[in-house]
Amino acid sequence: MEIKDADQTNPGLAAASAPSTSILEEDTDDTESLQGRSAQCLRWRRSAFLCCGCCGAALVVLGIAALVLAFTLLRIKDPKLAMNSLAYGGIEDYLGSGQVPNINLIFYADVSLKNPNLASFRFRNSTTAFIYNETAVGLLYAPAGKVGADRTVRMNATLVLLLVPIARTMIGKHSVVPSIEVELRSRTEVAGRMNVLGVYKRDVAVTIMCDSIRVFLDLHKFKMYINWPEERKKPRCSADVR
Repeated sequence: MEIKDADQTNPGLAAASAPSTSILEEDTDDTESLQGRSAQCLRWRRSAFLCCGCCGAALVVLGIAALVLAFTLLRIKDPKLAMNSLAYGGIEDYLGSGQVPNINLIFYADVSLKNPNLASFRFRNSTTAFIYNETAVGLLYAPAGKVGADRTVRMNATLVLLLVPIARTMIGKHSVVPSIEVELRSRTEVAGRMNVLGVYKRDVAVTIMCDSIRVFLDLHKFKMYINWPEERKKPRCSADVR
């Protein structure tokens, strides 16, 4: 009698082994699918962390750049206003309130405005008030203009000096006033706009206060001098930028 194969002699065993093989194949497919999804999720997480890190680094760089600009390019420094020379332009006399005669002296001034900032400054008409004994006795009118970054512009201005308030004070001290020397304070208001490379624009109002301005008036020759003989006697100025 011949010996038959196990599959032929035991068909039930072959039938039972077939489902177990298919189950193993399904488990292998599920494991590979889970591993693929895990690797994909890991790559996605790494990409997300990398993107967040790049965004954070970019924000830090932008913050540092903003701080540098705020303390250098965009920081507005005090402008410098200087009067270079004065020339007599004439005399104005008229009747004021209560038929009181008023006498004004007209002077033409050469004025310099220095812009120490790294942005151009376009300014409107400005007025400088000269104050004596808490009374405005002079007005300096400067025209509108533009001064470039770290540049100085010179302009012609008109100074109107009210002689009567000064003379009243001086006559109370002296019987004859051929010439007088007074100490004035000044207040200048300049409004304009800062322009940084055409990108950043800012409206600016600058108030410049100066004191210890010594002015000598020769009433016979109608001349006016600003006397700053020594460095320590030059007017002290401070600016307020808004």
